[in-house]
Amino acid sequence: MHDSDTKIPSLQTMLQNARLLLACSALVVSLPAQLTSAHPVVFEQGTAIMGHHHGDMAGVEVIHSPRWWYGIGLDAERTESSSTILARANALVWRGNFPDLQSNLYLGVAAGVAWGTLSDHTSQKSETEARIEGSSHKNERSGVQSWSVEWDAEDRQYYAKARHEQFFKNEQLFTNETVARLGIAPYKAQADEPTLWTMVEWQVHSNAKLENPHHEVTPLIRYFYRNMLFEVGSSLTGKLK
Repeated sequence: MHDSDTKIPSLQTMLQNARLLLACSALVVSLPAQLTSAHPVVFEQGTAIMGHHHGDMAGVEVIHSPRWWYGIGLDAERTESSSTILARANALVWRGNFPDLQSNLYLGVAAGVAWGTLSDHTSQKSETEARIEGSSHKNERSGVQSWSVEWDAEDRQYYAKARHEQFFKNEQLFTNETVARLGIAPYKAQADEPTLWTMVEWQVHSNAKLENPHHEVTPLIRYFYRNMLFEVGSSLTGKLK
C-alpha cells in the first residue's frame, strides 16, 4: 500500500526505464556463458546466472545443481544505501509430470550478512532495505537468515507460480515476502522454439515497522529460448523490474 503522496511516473521516467531495459537486454544477450533459469533448482550439473533489477535495487544470483533435485548458490543485492549477500540451498521436494503439464514444489534456506546506511522512512524502502530494516543505526551489519517455499505449474500455454519467504534478522523473524504470478502464452511453442509469455505479478511485503503490508502489481513479459530466459516489466507505480 502506497502513501497518498506517491507520484505517478512521468513519460520521461518511463522512457528512461525503457532505455535502461534495452541496455540490460543487450548485456544479457551478449554474455555467451549466460545460463538463466526460472527455477530454484536447474538440471543436474547445470549452472544458472540470473541478474535482476527493481527500482534502486540490482542483484545477481548464481545457482549450481550437483544433482537434479537440489541446488546451491549465492545471492547478492545492492541498493544506494545497503547490501546483502546470502548463501542459498534449494531442494525439489516434489514434481508432478502430467500429459500436458508439469508442476514443482521447492523448499529453500539461506543465510548471510546485510549491511548499509538506512533511513527511518520505511514506506518507500527497497526490498533489500526492508530485509535489514529494524534499526536506525548507520552502517549496521546484521546476520540474515531465511526459509522459503515455492510452487509452480505450467503447460505450453499457461503458467502459475507462488512463493513465500520469511526473513530473520539475528535469528528473529522480522519480514515476510509473498509473490504470485499468472501467465499466458499468445501461442503454443514447440520445445525448440522461442516462447513468449505475458504475466501479471502480485507481491506483498510485510514488516514490523510498516503499519500496513506493501502491495505491488507488475505486468511482465517473459522470453524463453533454449538456455536463455529474459523478463521485463514495470510496476503500476513505475518501478522497472
